[in-house]
Amino acid sequence: MGAFGGITLTNKGRNLQAKAQTGVELKFTRFGMGDGQLSGQSIVDLNALINQKQSLGIAKLKTMPGGKAVAGTVISNKDLTTGFYFREIGLFAQDPTEGEILYGYANGGPTAEFIPANGGSELIEKTFDVVMIIGNAPNVSAVLDTSLIWETPEGAQDKVNVHANRQDNPHKVTAEQVGAAKADHTHNNTTTSLPGFMSVSDKIKLDSIQKDAIKKGTADTLYAPFNHVGAGGSAHARATATADGFMSSEDKDSNQSFRKYRSGFDAVSQVYTSVEYKRKDGTLFMKSVLSSKVGDNYTVDTRTFYGTNGTTVRRTEVWDITYDAQRNPVNEVLR
Repeated sequence: MGAFGGITLTNKGRNLQAKAQTGVELKFTRFGMGDGQLSGQSIVDLNALINQKQSLGIAKLKTMPGGKAVAGTVISNKDLTTGFYFREIGLFAQDPTEGEILYGYANGGPTAEFIPANGGSELIEKTFDVVMIIGNAPNVSAVLDTSLIWETPEGAQDKVNVHANRQDNPHKVTAEQVGAAKADHTHNNTTTSLPGFMSVSDKIKLDSIQKDAIKKGTADTLYAPFNHVGAGGSAHARATATADGFMSSEDKDSNQSFRKYRSGFDAVSQVYTSVEYKRKDGTLFMKSVLSSKVGDNYTVDTRTFYGTNGTTVRRTEVWDITYDAQRNPVNEVLR
């Protein structure tokens, strides 16, 4: 996916944002996608996308601490009859006096990703989120398209927790079965986190992997946004690096490794906004793109994983990144 580098509020978006601080409802209505190219236009003066190709419903809206909100949609080519370069994105909102307005806009320029028409070899369906500053707006809402809403990891975990905490023993586990595990004290201190030999979907859960990687001196192999950092030692240099492991079995193929290619260097933030991981045969395994820039920090890392042909999208993950006062990334949370 293209590197957009954060969404910019338009003049009308700023006006609505100011109204929202006084209690006026800040209501997001939809997203727009297009292939328009900026050629001298001022983003803040835009009232529409330069060349809109798709109008997308809002799949989620989440307010966050620090006066921020996340709005998301689902990008799909299932109804697309003509392919286009996904170069511009716009978030629309309802102004109480002006009607629907273009609230925020971003343009990926030369990093645009081609979205093919349906009917070919690629069926694309991925989530796309933007993080916005909403200040102290007390009333934030969106027109949600329920057909796009997917279960979140947090929601799924809540359901698991409710089930696990039930007192009626739904799985009929006996006391002997429970006690057998407790009785064997020899396993109390056994490490349950093993480096390697896991699928990517398991490995990407960074809690245990981070510890293993630090011990082994291989922390640069993780898919974290730390891989994007441009200034900070040889591990983050512009040269291609090789990282072993952390693949599903179908990608391992005789212990083959993947190479890392960085692009889109932001000289101000000193990070590469796009990192591609490629297999030995040159096919794309995973692409990580930073977006939603707040100040000098990119707050969203979108990771797209590809099949063994390097083009079929296997899945997409969106991670929220938080930083400490020294601009060091300290937390990543999978949405």
